[in-house]
Amino acid sequence: MENESRRFYLLNLVVIACVLGLMFAAGRASAESGGRQIPIPIPIQPGEALGPVKLGVPVASLAAIGPPVETLPGSADTAFLTVGPYHVRACGGRVTEVWLDDLRKTPLGVSYNGSPIAPSTPRDAVIARFQGCHDTPPRIGGAFTECENGGVRLGYGMGDFLQVRVAAKGTRLDDECADTLDDGHAVPLSAADKADLLQRVLDLDVLSPYWHPDRPGRSPLPMLRNDAVSDVPPLHIFAYPVAWTEAPAPGAPVFEITSIESTARRVTIRFRWAVEGVSGEARFRRRFNSWVLDSRSVAER
Repeated sequence: MENESRRFYLLNLVVIACVLGLMFAAGRASAESGGRQIPIPIPIQPGEALGPVKLGVPVASLAAIGPPVETLPGSADTAFLTVGPYHVRACGGRVTEVWLDDLRKTPLGVSYNGSPIAPSTPRDAVIARFQGCHDTPPRIGGAFTECENGGVRLGYGMGDFLQVRVAAKGTRLDDECADTLDDGHAVPLSAADKADLLQRVLDLDVLSPYWHPDRPGRSPLPMLRNDAVSDVPPLHIFAYPVAWTEAPAPGAPVFEITSIESTARRVTIRFRWAVEGVSGEARFRRRFNSWVLDSRSVAER
């Protein structure tokens, strides 16, 4: 019994010594690092942050991260900065995108959902860590794969480099600051822009199979004058001007613009061609100084 108590006592001494040794080692490491946290792989938070750089924070707050902040040439509403290894784009004074130029040159790599991604990880294996990935249209100098609804972008090209970007979900790689700053408030279209976009709706490829201009009452195309198009812009199709009408006969063919929604950077036009049982919409977005078609769709009832 006495020997057993002695062994138990000695075992406790060993455990205490081990704990004290670990505490001493941790304290020494902390002292040698000046109290800073031991480096870890840079965490990726899609649509939220890359490492310590968070989206949406004021540019002025970046100085608190630690590395010197360098401001690069930008424009009136766009600023580019570097914060240590991080590259930052800011719109209206707030961070909108942050990226690492090359995962291969990031000593400890990155991590996602607590799982590390080493600098040497093959590109396909990195992409496989994320959800909803798709390739963006090719561009000069490289290509991008967008994942997590645009919250993560992976850039690559010649060689083995792999750029890692984090931006707000729902945004696009080519969005300008004006797109990011669009708050969704209604902004009226100019008469010229409205006429141009309505003409492009009539010219949509997805509507072509439903026109049948050889059938009675369809050429020139009857269009309904309503609140959405009360100004009856000069439109044409089938080589004829459209025929605006306010009171079509029951059952008569008539093409209707049901609504037009416009902000500073986006326009959605909805339409109905009841005689063919179809309705749909066209979405446009502002790109530099012109409107580009973003998407179009029709559905049969």
